Amino acid sequence: MASNLKPLCKFGEKCYRKNPQHLNDFRHPKRKSEEEDEPETKKRQKVQQEGKKKTIDDFFGHTKKQQPTEVNDEEDRAENPSDSGAEDSGEDTGACRGNSEEEKEGEEEEEVEAPDSPADVKENIRAKFLVDMPGDFYQFWDFCKAENPHKPCDALKDLGFQLVGPFDILAGNHKGKTKNQHGKRPNFLLHWRYYYDPPEFQTLIKGDDSSQFHLGYFRDDPSEMPAFVASNSAAVDCIISSKGDNLFAAVNCCLEEQLKSKDTDSSKKAMLKSLAEKLKKFAADLKKIFKKIADSKSEAERDMNYEPLQELITLIQFANDECDYGEGLELGMDLFCYGGKVFHSTILQLLPLAYMLLNRNEFGKIIEAHLKNRQKSADLSQL
Repeated sequence: MASNLKPLCKFGEKCYRKNPQHLNDFRHPKRKSEEEDEPETKKRQKVQQEGKKKTIDDFFGHTKKQQPTEVNDEEDRAENPSDSGAEDSGEDTGACRGNSEEEKEGEEEEEVEAPDSPADVKENIRAKFLVDMPGDFYQFWDFCKAENPHKPCDALKDLGFQLVGPFDILAGNHKGKTKNQHGKRPNFLLHWRYYYDPPEFQTLIKGDDSSQFHLGYFRDDPSEMPAFVASNSAAVDCIISSKGDNLFAAVNCCLEEQLKSKDTDSSKKAMLKSLAEKLKKFAADLKKIFKKIADSKSEAERDMNYEPLQELITLIQFANDECDYGEGLELGMDLFCYGGKVFHSTILQLLPLAYMLLNRNEFGKIIEAHLKNRQKSADLSQL
């Protein structure tokens, strides 16, 4: 008699649940015995094997026959009547669940404390993004200002690129913005952070919205300068590809790819070629300084040609005082890559100090040893 007081299982004779608690809580008046279930189970498996091949809908359990076996328990059904109705109607709810989860991911935005806004732009960027920007970041900004003095962020807009992220701080786009589009205080750790951007990736340039192509710095350590400039198309996949060791090289790489593309029309190709030439010219200015020094025919001429480089070294000393150690490392590497014994004293002035300040003393010892005996020979064995 007590069993008649139990609520009837909604699935009746079609219920195949084995959970003891479920069997204890619900009535199954037409349920077959365990001995009868076994051959029936085998029969259903045979029919399934001999029937048509499974479709993607079968895999995700969108058919009516499979839906009852996916229900967690009767209590969940009672608490979520909308789910029950959807399954009874045979609607495809699997994709909807996935979409709702994706939407939920985008809506979970917490209120954050306002970051500091130091007057010094480099400190301001660090306060908001927790990392320092290398020299080519500011050089590329100067290039874009020369191209479009009024709106440097839009200097590459005709080519499908726009400067974003930390560049917005240089442009002053953050000033006066107390609320974002979601009504929250701006969280700069999420500013232009695409779906597949790991913490090591910092977006700087956005491309088209359809593929969500974007370029940014990739660094292994937040206390270090970027290892390279990378790209990702978030609407396509999660693959991050290296595009160059600095912004000029990365953008030039993207321009060359567009020039080679059959989908690029002739008028856009002309703009791309023009911009590529300007990029190379702007990036070559530092090399011109090095070349003048290397080609000097007298000490007096060398001292005169050395003045622009000395100005850079003075600025680097100021940067070191502000704990911006990457500037000295970058200039030292530029001189090292250009080559020439005439620059060895300057390299030794920059790199060992930069390595010491960055706690990379081993590299300082290596560069000192290398510059004492730097050779272009192919036979470099020390044994």
